[in-house]
Amino acid sequence: MGFFLIFLAAALSCSTLSSNSAARIPITKRGKMSTVVLALVERQNYIFDGTQTFVHPDGLVFYFIIYPQDHTEAYPSIRQYQNFTINGEPYWQNASGTYDSHTIIYNEKLFEEQESAAFAKISIRKNSAALIQKTVICGAPLPARGLILYPLFFGFNQNLEEFEFRFRIQDIKKNID
Repeated sequence: MGFFLIFLAAALSCSTLSSNSAARIPITKRGKMSTVVLALVERQNYIFDGTQTFVHPDGLVFYFIIYPQDHTEAYPSIRQYQNFTINGEPYWQNASGTYDSHTIIYNEKLFEEQESAAFAKISIRKNSAALIQKTVICGAPLPARGLILYPLFFGFNQNLEEFEFRFRIQDIKKNID
C-alpha cells in the first residue's frame, strides 16, 4: 500500500509539472475546427506594415500554421490578440508607451512568396490548405529568462477556438536588426 501511494504521488507531481511547464517549439494543438502549430517564434524588434518600418527595443514574431479539419468554403476568423504574458505579467504593461503589433494571415503560396526566409525555416504539410498567421508584437526589452503564454483565437465563420501556447524565452532565436 505504501509503495502504491508513493508511486501515485510521484505520478501526480510529474503530470502537474508537465502541464504547467513550457514546450519546445514547434508546438501542436488540436481543436474541433483545426489543428494549429506554433511553428516558429523569433525575437524581432521591428514591424513593417507594408509601407513603413517601426523599430522598438525588442519584440517577438510568431508564425502559426493552421490546418483546417474541413476543407469547405468556410472563411477564417480571428480575434487579434496583441499581447502575451511573461511569467504571468502582460508584456504591454512594461512597454512604456512604445508598444505595437501587427497580424497578417497568408495562404501557403503567398507566405512562400512574401516571407521566403520564414518559409525556409518551417515545415508545412503538402496539399493541406494550410493558412499561416504571422503576428509581430514589439515594445520593451524582453527579460533573458521566463515563461511566455500566448493564446491564439482562430476559427471559421465567426466561430473561434482558443489555443494556448507556452514556451520559454530562452528557447527563442534572435532576429534583431
